[in-house]
Amino acid sequence: MKRWLLPADAAGVDGLVREDDAPLPQPGPGEVRVRVRAVSINFRDQLILAGPFGRLPGRTIVPLSDLAGDVDALGEGVEGFALGDAVTNVHFADWVDGTPPPDGTGLGLGALHEDGVLAEYVVLPAARLTPAPANLDAAEAATLPVAGVTAWNALFDTDGKPFDPNSLLVKQATIRGISVGSHRMHRDLVGFVEAHDLHPNIDRRFAFDDAPAAYRAQVDRDVFGKILIDLS
Repeated sequence: MKRWLLPADAAGVDGLVREDDAPLPQPGPGEVRVRVRAVSINFRDQLILAGPFGRLPGRTIVPLSDLAGDVDALGEGVEGFALGDAVTNVHFADWVDGTPPPDGTGLGLGALHEDGVLAEYVVLPAARLTPAPANLDAAEAATLPVAGVTAWNALFDTDGKPFDPNSLLVKQATIRGISVGSHRMHRDLVGFVEAHDLHPNIDRRFAFDDAPAAYRAQVDRDVFGKILIDLS
């Protein structure tokens, strides 16, 4: 299979390397293999590309964190998914609900010790996946894990405190997809997107082989909407 790598000693767009004969990953118990259909780029990916943020000395990584695709194979014991299901991923491994874990969340896929999703196939724990919104195509669904959940967190999450249309809220939030949120927030967002038939703004789409050009568009910040890499 094909995938893109960010070698340990590389930085910047010119450091990206395409591997054309990587082994097809096999799902273990509790894991799912996904045929990746689309991947989006976020501001945090630009920071990781430049380094040293999100990088471990001596470690080559598969970059990027947000995918949409189809379930291609199931490991032993996986429930709730079937072959061919359209899925997207959640960003953090251990932030299920409520406040972040006391020992931190890490930086998500495509950073530190976690390989990312810029590949034709990836294997992830089943708990790291959710059904994609039924009203979105793969490219649209790939925009949700970081940017979508960050927006949802900023607008709607109040640490469990109830509010109504007459409530006055003061919310300190972040931009550029660096706050993100829990698995529960991701599921809530998916339901909201489906219920209201919302569609994210996609500004530019690039082919898999043109991943460096997609990165350059993100670095140059010459777009308003999301930047997508299309593998379908």
